[in-house]
Amino acid sequence: MSIQKDNDAMARLYTENVDVQSIVPKQGVDTLDEYLDGLVGMTVKDVLDKESYLSLYMMNKHGVMGTPAGNEKDLKEFSSAVVAFVNRKVNDHRPRMEDREYFTPEFKDKHNFDEYEKLKRGTLINVIRIKREQGDEAYKRAKQQISDNREKMRNSEYGKAMEALENQYDQAVKDYHNTPLTKEDLANDGSPEYQKLEKMFNRLVGGQTATSEYDDNTVVDV
Repeated sequence: MSIQKDNDAMARLYTENVDVQSIVPKQGVDTLDEYLDGLVGMTVKDVLDKESYLSLYMMNKHGVMGTPAGNEKDLKEFSSAVVAFVNRKVNDHRPRMEDREYFTPEFKDKHNFDEYEKLKRGTLINVIRIKREQGDEAYKRAKQQISDNREKMRNSEYGKAMEALENQYDQAVKDYHNTPLTKEDLANDGSPEYQKLEKMFNRLVGGQTATSEYDDNTVVDV
């Protein structure tokens, strides 16, 4: 099966499971508040799925060159802004890497980080140089040492504690993504994400009629 046929099959599968109309403004929706009221009761995951379908649709249609300027590009940028807005609090549930608890001195002290760090140093081996200077057998031993140390890192006190915390973050994000959105969640909070969404909405309803080839209806009425 060709790559194009694979992509077409994926698009059909998505169409069967995702109501793509509901992520773009429908006919008669004139304000951002009206649009956001239509998202109440959906989950963040619902919105992510719909935006993923639009991305797949645009990729199938326009290929690696991306969506050209015009209505479809505005629709794609609007859907991205919707995702950024509804998902804006994800870092409250899974902090950015530099802010994660397992990097704090307190967590490291509590969970024997020194042992983990020592094992990590044992993985920092230039195996290519060893192969070049010492031959294949030394190269194999070095690769095995790296593998052994990585396994020990995973099973160390710090490694297990870090994994447990990552699992907590993952579950928190899953719960966040699957909780129905409320009107309060979708209110204007003055965030940069809301301001970007407002700008993109105004662009969509400010000049041209945007239509979609995956649906027979006009999805933006201006």
